[in-house]
Amino acid sequence: MKIKLFLVCIFLHFILPQSFSGFIKEIEVNGNDYFSDFEVIYFADLKTNQEINDYIIQERISRIWDRGFFSQVDMETYNLGSKDLKLIISVKEKPQINSINFSGNKKKSSESILKEINLQKGQLFSNHECYLVIDKIKALYSENNFNDVSVSYRIEPTEKSVDNKALNRVDLFFEISEGVKTKVSNIIYSGNQSFSDFKLTRAMKEIKPLRWYTPWNGEYSDDKISLSKENIYKYYKDRGYYDFEIINFVLHKNGKKSSINIDLNEGNKYYFRNFVWKGNYLFKTEILQDLLGFYSGDIYEKEKFELAIYESVVPIYMDKGYFNFMIDPQITPIGLDSLDVIFNIQENDIVFINKIEIIGNYKTDENVIRRELDIFPGDIFNRKLLIDSVRDLFMLNYFENIIPDVKQIDANHVNIVIDVIEKSIGQANFTMGYNGMYGFTGGGGFEFPNLFGGGQNVAIQYQRGLNNSSTLYQTGSTTNPSSYQTFNFNYIEPRLFDTPNLIGFSIFYTEQGPGTGSYTPFDVTTKGASIRFGRRFKFPDRYFRGSWSIRISESAYYSESVSAFYPYYGSDISTTFKDGQYIYNSGGISVTQTIDRDDRDHPEFPSNGSKINLTSTYSKSIINQGQDYIKNIFSVANYTSLYNKLVLNQNFKTGVIGSLSDYQIPYYSRFFMGGTGMPYGEMLRGYELNSIGPYESRSLGGNILLKFSLELRLSLSESPTIFVFLFADAGNVWRDFDTIDPYDLKKSIGIGGRIFVPMLGMLGYDIGYGFDVVGNENSIHGLEYHFVFGMPFN
Repeated sequence: MKIKLFLVCIFLHFILPQSFSGFIKEIEVNGNDYFSDFEVIYFADLKTNQEINDYIIQERISRIWDRGFFSQVDMETYNLGSKDLKLIISVKEKPQINSINFSGNKKKSSESILKEINLQKGQLFSNHECYLVIDKIKALYSENNFNDVSVSYRIEPTEKSVDNKALNRVDLFFEISEGVKTKVSNIIYSGNQSFSDFKLTRAMKEIKPLRWYTPWNGEYSDDKISLSKENIYKYYKDRGYYDFEIINFVLHKNGKKSSINIDLNEGNKYYFRNFVWKGNYLFKTEILQDLLGFYSGDIYEKEKFELAIYESVVPIYMDKGYFNFMIDPQITPIGLDSLDVIFNIQENDIVFINKIEIIGNYKTDENVIRRELDIFPGDIFNRKLLIDSVRDLFMLNYFENIIPDVKQIDANHVNIVIDVIEKSIGQANFTMGYNGMYGFTGGGGFEFPNLFGGGQNVAIQYQRGLNNSSTLYQTGSTTNPSSYQTFNFNYIEPRLFDTPNLIGFSIFYTEQGPGTGSYTPFDVTTKGASIRFGRRFKFPDRYFRGSWSIRISESAYYSESVSAFYPYYGSDISTTFKDGQYIYNSGGISVTQTIDRDDRDHPEFPSNGSKINLTSTYSKSIINQGQDYIKNIFSVANYTSLYNKLVLNQNFKTGVIGSLSDYQIPYYSRFFMGGTGMPYGEMLRGYELNSIGPYESRSLGGNILLKFSLELRLSLSESPTIFVFLFADAGNVWRDFDTIDPYDLKKSIGIGGRIFVPMLGMLGYDIGYGFDVVGNENSIHGLEYHFVFGMPFN
């Protein structure tokens, strides 16, 4: 037995090829012209003194070949003694493209085609690249409705040479047959008994027949044909036709008289008969059936049915930690028009969160992100809490996008990765308004909504009247007409010591003269400071917040005539006389409470949700009188997604001020309305700034406010945020309850747009038409235009 085994080994030794191994001492490259020796060796990933054998040689040949630059690759070794080897790499390079030529292209120039295709002179020739170029050329022609284009290519060796040595180069020729321009002018249906040709053509969406009054219609392509088929299927399936099928979808090409023949088999309309749930131990069948929203006798609607499963039934399990929950609906036709559905459920085990990773935050501290999360390592996975956490991060307005990802690491644990794309942290927050009468008013400053990535908000604002040419109001004051200026410094820590508590403070100073942009006939200076506290609530729900602020201020009013103060503070006020002017001083302390609920889905362009705000202010005089009042403002903004990027925004706002003494309410606490509402007042487009309300040669302001606003918004871009809208505004301001008339609202309509510019803030332009008479006008106001710069989104 041993002798036989020995003889077999000797036979195999001489018959089978022998493997070898050794060490590379020299590397020689042959046949390369376009690539250097170094590049070829680099492609092979070889170096001297490296061990080599049969297996490595075959693997390195494959590496060079996979580069796609060579039509032939060989390697040979020569023994230099002992185990030292010389390696010779022989390659044959693919030819270089010497020129690219087109023929038959009458509708498109060669230059325009070259700009679109990914091919250049000097590039190595590749059959694969040429096939891609052919597809690209056909797509270019298809954009102009040339759908019968055929393209072929050929190569010819170039006659160029160097030192009588022919170069490895080719001339590339693309031959194009353009055909004729084609458009679909007729769509012929057969077999459709339930829906008209018109409804089916509208349902196709992608292809509309050419008509003399719609010359842009009739375009088609392979992609549009495929999508049209899908849309017809969807149209029937969503209306109960479970057995629907397209028997034929044939395109007959005949230039601009091309047609499509569609043969349909509608089948019967189906209704749900029985529902059976199997494997559901956590939730009762009745609960799941109610979440599904379909019952016996309901029409089969494919998309609605599937959405109900994955948006209503699945989430109830995912919110309880059943991340691996599976549901398989089996639909069985019964008879001619009924469907039985069996839901096979696998609840599987509860899944826990192993860890939460934050990535992409190069500016924002990780702690600022984590403190907004309602999910934590060790918790049971909860889909709703994850969605709510992402929404809260969006509402910080620090990030352009937030992408959550759930990665399963074993049967009972997942990792959550939150990838954020940051916005610019600081911005120059210029505040500017413009209208046809007053020109520019405003100012500017800087705001850091995420200071040093820590989440603190610091804002420095300076505003000033920018137009001094108007003589709308003439007084004896020496103050420059329309002049005003304000300074404000504001600091907010939104999460004190990472708790749900907010703290902040501000200081402010204002100077304002009479004239354009002012609603008083005297000069005023105001200075003061405020401190603010706030907290997030969990009741009634997680979207509620509250804040409380204490404000101390002192104001001084200057006029050459004491009677100028009477319409605002009464005739029994106490004044002093200095340097030819009467001076009235007033100071007070106020406490403001704000309760709001905000469940909008985005801070800049909400498409769903609402924002509700109730603000109450109690003010008490501490210097003279004139600041004794209580003020309440209630506002609601609702956002409804209508279709795709179209959103309906409805706003309602009302306010009332009541005096707590015999003195009149100070003018700066009253309600003003009209124009952009900036730098003070309430926006009502289509009218001049602060022109709406009680009026005696100038706007006096009022104690009661009512306003409605409706906007139909269309998003044009998400980053940066850009949208346009149609608006309708209606509102008014009254002196008191004796003069209020809720039917006497100043109305306007118009168009506008908004864009959020990084580092600058929001920029907007509105054109409104006012339908009513305001102030001292004798006719309806008419057209008014407004430029806004720095106004917050709402």
